[in-house]
Amino acid sequence: MNAITLGASEIRQLDGLFSLNDLHAAAGGESKHRPSYFLSNEQTKALVTEIEIAGIPAISARQKIGTYACRELVIAYAAWISAAFHLKVIRVFLASVAPALPQYISAAQQNALQQIVAQRAGESGGLRAYFWSRLNNHFRLGSYKQLPVAQFDEAKSYLENLPDKRTAPALPAPASLSDEAEQLLISRLRLRRHFTTFGSDGSITMTPVPDDAYVMTMAEFEEMLKRMGKMIVPTEAVRAFQSLLGAPI
Repeated sequence: MNAITLGASEIRQLDGLFSLNDLHAAAGGESKHRPSYFLSNEQTKALVTEIEIAGIPAISARQKIGTYACRELVIAYAAWISAAFHLKVIRVFLASVAPALPQYISAAQQNALQQIVAQRAGESGGLRAYFWSRLNNHFRLGSYKQLPVAQFDEAKSYLENLPDKRTAPALPAPASLSDEAEQLLISRLRLRRHFTTFGSDGSITMTPVPDDAYVMTMAEFEEMLKRMGKMIVPTEAVRAFQSLLGAPI
């Protein structure tokens, strides 16, 4: 015989039914709220009839252990006693007996996602891997099978609308340099230092580095900021660089 807790009271269970006597005690035990009065009520009798039509056992009364009722009658009994007790039962009792919702998507939902990937990727193993990888990264999953039930519809829509990497616009190939441009580039590199930027449209931009500029690695720059933070009150510019690099201020 199992029991669930309702406030400070234990409600015993027997064959899937719940003790009305224990519920009566949990509600305060007033004589006017005895289970026998509730069960003799015409509305209760009609409810019992409707429940039993569906083949569900509604009541079991046994000597020495009391009267047990199905969950539908338990809720009706709580409402018959008072609105406050009814609310207490809804919040505590039903929460205890309700089956837990599945944490992850079901096998059928997994299959639905698999069908979307199969339809979009076809026979390409690389594309299948691409879709699964993007889905797992988007929802921060180790596997799509660990997708929470509540996110299933969102994941389904994500896979259906995820751009196919085969149709993504390719970046233009960098323009080839003529012999004259190549010689100019080499000559400028020999003369002084430059920042060189390669554009997605194939363009190349070279910006001279001033002769009095000091060039250092990022590690050296970060170390310099740390020393400056200890020696002086950091300026806004120093604070911005320190924040960018994660260095202490």
